[in-house]
Amino acid sequence: MDVKAFGIKQVLSVYRAKIEEIKQAGLYKLKCPFHHDPANHCMIHSYRSLELIENLIDEGMIKRGHDRLTFVQGCFWCCGVYTADELRNHNHILSLQDE
Repeated sequence: MDVKAFGIKQVLSVYRAKIEEIKQAGLYKLKCPFHHDPANHCMIHSYRSLELIENLIDEGMIKRGHDRLTFVQGCFWCCGVYTADELRNHNHILSLQDE
């Protein structure tokens, strides 16, 4: 497996765990696509994107997967799931894979 792909999969596992925590706390209705709360809609999209990102990585489309990951990180920041500093730390994991 490509080193960059491995880093992205590490970050995806962190995000999956966080989404499970959010679901358990009942903060967002991640199964309800008709909920009219923009933050909820963003979280649903992020939740569904994690599997897509992993599929892109598995198919060797690392750049496309990374671009999609960046969008998910933006959703997490907008919804208050992670701070900008926390996301920077996640990106640091990815940048270490480039060295």
